[in-house]
Amino acid sequence: MRINLQTNIITMKTKKILYSFAMLCFSAGLVFTACKKKEDSKKEEPAVEVPDGQSGTDNREVQSENDAAVNDINDVIGNSRLAGRSASSAGASGVTGDICGLTVDSLDIVNGIIKFNYTGVTCFNRTRSGSIKLTLQGATKWKNAGAIIKIEYINYKIIRASDQKSIMLNGTQFLTNVSGGTWWELLITKTKTSLISTVTGTNLNVTFEDNKTAVYNVNRRITYTYPNDILTVKAEGIGSSNGTNDLENYGTARNGD
Repeated sequence: MRINLQTNIITMKTKKILYSFAMLCFSAGLVFTACKKKEDSKKEEPAVEVPDGQSGTDNREVQSENDAAVNDINDVIGNSRLAGRSASSAGASGVTGDICGLTVDSLDIVNGIIKFNYTGVTCFNRTRSGSIKLTLQGATKWKNAGAIIKIEYINYKIIRASDQKSIMLNGTQFLTNVSGGTWWELLITKTKTSLISTVTGTNLNVTFEDNKTAVYNVNRRITYTYPNDILTVKAEGIGSSNGTNDLENYGTARNGD
């Protein structure tokens, strides 16, 4: 089953979805604050540079596309032999499932490697190209608690068909199955009450349509629960930088902030 972080609200009950992005922090003192005069007897505080709106927009869009890529990854690996599915249920290729604009190279699945090749087909106002390589770390199965998958973005580019705005990702992240289990246990057999995973990575390079670049460090924990057949998602920052904790994303924006 494919779950989309952006479109999984079905009823008012699912307002429990908590995107607790504790802080969205870039380098060089990117702090949203208002400057006001102190009492007459005190000196004025130095002005704090407020980032332009483009930085916030970029952050949201990059995180959204990162979520979408992880969504594809969860969809495929949860239905593959990497998750511990039998050869008969996963098919001859070791992979089941069908995602628009994506072909899966599973020739090296016996060594824990799957490669996504995006075909440039436009689906849902997005045209994707490039590749994502997945490598299961260690001799384990994805369904086991503590299992880690290395994610390598190789010129993974997303173009928004409506206005041709684009984002291209290059770099490495790690997806960890903290709780153990897959969608099958949460949604079908209901033998798991929650699925918890983390996505972590430093120096994820992002190139925009104007050829300017940004560098992101993404550190987030995502918890899925399914009470009363309502999917609930909680995302929270777990990163740290320069003494600040609970950071979901920090780094350098395309304007240098």
